[in-house]
Amino acid sequence: MKIQKQPDYLIFADSAKNGECANFPDVSRGWGVTIDQTASKPPLEWMNGAFNRVDKNMLYLLQQGVPEWCEYVKYPVDAIIKYNGVLYTAIVENDNAQPSTNTTKWKKTIAEVPNASTTQKGVVKLNSAVNSTSETEAATPLAVKKVYDGAVKRAGDTMTGQLILSKYGLKINYDNNNIMALMTSGDNYANVFYDAAKNQWLSKFVYNSTANQWSFQHVDDVVVNGKSVLKSGDYGIGSLTGAPTSNPNERLPSGWYATKTSDFPDLSGNDSATLAVYGSSHKNFYVEQLFTVASKTPRIFSRCATIDGKQQWHETITTSNINNYIPVGVPLPWPTNKPPAGWFECNGSTFDKNQFPRLAAAYPSGRLPDLRSEFIRGWDSGRGVDSGRAILSHQDCALQSHNHSTPISMFSEQGADNPWGSGGSKHEGEYIFNTNYTGGNETRPRNVSFMYIVKAE
Repeated sequence: MKIQKQPDYLIFADSAKNGECANFPDVSRGWGVTIDQTASKPPLEWMNGAFNRVDKNMLYLLQQGVPEWCEYVKYPVDAIIKYNGVLYTAIVENDNAQPSTNTTKWKKTIAEVPNASTTQKGVVKLNSAVNSTSETEAATPLAVKKVYDGAVKRAGDTMTGQLILSKYGLKINYDNNNIMALMTSGDNYANVFYDAAKNQWLSKFVYNSTANQWSFQHVDDVVVNGKSVLKSGDYGIGSLTGAPTSNPNERLPSGWYATKTSDFPDLSGNDSATLAVYGSSHKNFYVEQLFTVASKTPRIFSRCATIDGKQQWHETITTSNINNYIPVGVPLPWPTNKPPAGWFECNGSTFDKNQFPRLAAAYPSGRLPDLRSEFIRGWDSGRGVDSGRAILSHQDCALQSHNHSTPISMFSEQGADNPWGSGGSKHEGEYIFNTNYTGGNETRPRNVSFMYIVKAE
């Protein structure tokens, strides 16, 4: 017969659910009881109960090493049992004879066990020394405790000495075969995680003593007091590109996102862009800005988000697009004597209406107004102050109608102070009093001279 390998010590049906295991109804009768009760078809609960009972008894015997004495068992000659921790050998066949009180039927087995040695099983002397070199004595629990206290501590104990590990550090094994390791490599102290499913080692955080720097690697989130710590790349911060987003028109957390103008129905083109989301005190009301890379000229758009959704984009006026927001034909003062490119001086000259159709829409005659040395006056438009004028009509200088009075004193002929002498009434004629000329060649307010220009297209 071949040698039987050691089986595992699992108890059959030990983890059965409620109702899956039941005591066999009549152990003495055995399976015959099923003829009466189940037509020779024992239920699963009985089967589990029977095998469970057998497994427990077998494990009980294995745990004891030597069977404990039982008053219900008949023992043959030389049977060895254990009673109150002492081994006894049967002298004669017997039953219900207590080993410790019946010396005619039992004897202590210890007298028949030889002293143990490195080559022979037997009785061993105990020794509490922790520095003994004996090979025939066994360590007591006290000796084991002394060694244990000086080496590995129990959970909850405080070590009084220093724990020194090799460079391979400390490994913590998980039930699923994953591993967390604390180890050193060069000037790095690292927390390394092994994913058994992927068969992959990845650093989680590393401290570099030379750079005095902590580095979190392959970590989805770092939380302090329940709040995530901002990491490089979060929301596009510290990254070469903006944070990816599948739909920039959704409600997004504050940050910077990589988009294109084609992602927005009310914008044209397919320019690369950065969407900046600025949070406010209310989650449904905030401002977004879109910075677009339009060729080599940036453009900036802003819009509001409200409880009714995202609103229309509004472009910010910059030096690169200001001309787009000045209507063609509007005269503007210019501080030099030469208009910039794309602009005409308002000097009364004509222009090609086919070449400049937008300018022609403002000046259908094809001629620009001559604003040299002229003031611009608002059109009356029915107000009645300067009525009868047409837009672009010229008006000459004028003074508002007015008069001046010069008082003259009249005297009688009598009296020493009469300038006309003595005698009767005397008429000397009409007199006109004129002042000397003063002023320039026109009537004007104080002013500064600019060149008036218009945008051509």
